[in-house]
Amino acid sequence: LGYDLSSNWSLSGDVNMTYFEASNPGEVGNPMIDNDMKITRGMAAVSLTNEYDRTSGAFRVFYNWGHHHINDGYNAGGNPRTAYYLHNDRMGGFSLYQSWQLFGGNRTTAGVDYMHYGGHAWNRSMADGSETDIARRSANEVAGYVDFRQNLSSWLIFDAGVRWNHHAVSGNEWVPQGSLTFLLPNSATLRATVGKGFRNATIRELYMYRPANADLKPERMMNYELSYRQHLLGNRLMIGANVFYLKADNMIQTQMIDGRPLNVNTGKTENSGFELETAWSVNTHWSLNGNYSFLHMSNPQLSAPEHKLYIGGSWQQGRFRLNSGLQYVAGLYTAVGKDEQKEHFVLWNATADYRVAKGLHLFVKGENLLAQKYETVAGFPMPRATFMGGVNWRF
Repeated sequence: LGYDLSSNWSLSGDVNMTYFEASNPGEVGNPMIDNDMKITRGMAAVSLTNEYDRTSGAFRVFYNWGHHHINDGYNAGGNPRTAYYLHNDRMGGFSLYQSWQLFGGNRTTAGVDYMHYGGHAWNRSMADGSETDIARRSANEVAGYVDFRQNLSSWLIFDAGVRWNHHAVSGNEWVPQGSLTFLLPNSATLRATVGKGFRNATIRELYMYRPANADLKPERMMNYELSYRQHLLGNRLMIGANVFYLKADNMIQTQMIDGRPLNVNTGKTENSGFELETAWSVNTHWSLNGNYSFLHMSNPQLSAPEHKLYIGGSWQQGRFRLNSGLQYVAGLYTAVGKDEQKEHFVLWNATADYRVAKGLHLFVKGENLLAQKYETVAGFPMPRATFMGGVNWRF
């Protein structure tokens, strides 16, 4: 729901509530029995925004919450659980920022973020309903940032920014980033970027169950990237390329310490690679697009493929539209360590859409039309060829 308070100010809000039930059947070779979940999630936010000729900004307040009721289940041949796992979680805070055009070719943005999050986890006996606490924890984060963009000339743009983040457990973290964008002849753009990233340990990693370690430090990384993009043939053809290098340390891993598992900051990883992309509007009926990415990892990571290639296209005639694409994935890690597993597969998907009336579309969609046998998570086979149809109504 939104309301324009004036030509410069507007107020809006949204609420989303979701309830779902799910069951985990376990791995093909190790079935899980009674691993059932009942989950309620909710979110709400209110935003006040302003927009003028030389300045714009917003103030946003948000609150997310959830209630999880879970039977952790048991493997075949094991013993049923005697208690349910339950937890209530919450995350709330606000974001305030304002952007100014201080002088010609400039855009400066300053902002403040605040977030409070945490929750309560406990077990409830299936026999008599008695409850046992597991954890009741919360944490606060506050951050301030400034971003600066300046057109140094008709062909060079400079971006820089810095963010200060304070976490109640891990303390202060400075996060700088910057880039240079070169506007080259013939609609070409070259951009060089460097930036820092980090991830604070979660409440589970800090406090819940035996591997928990309240002394964990944030994971940190530096990313370096060089990208090129150009439009040709009257903007009907786009080509792009990107190379990157990422180095991360303080990665949180679970290791055996004195014969018991413990979360510790020991892991390091280096990723590098490149990406290629293109899109071609052949004529009013045909369009083609494709991309390829290569990723080299010093330490293999789950769900990260070494090679990914996509070739797709669409054809439109009157009310009818057809989209189809072929994706090749190689070196997708589904398990790492001494029992490392990698997947290789080709997926062919297609969608046909027919516009019956303004805003009303009928569609039919086919996925994995080659009926490939593959997994993205070890022990959980993905569906073979599947088909569905439906109606889209936009109003």
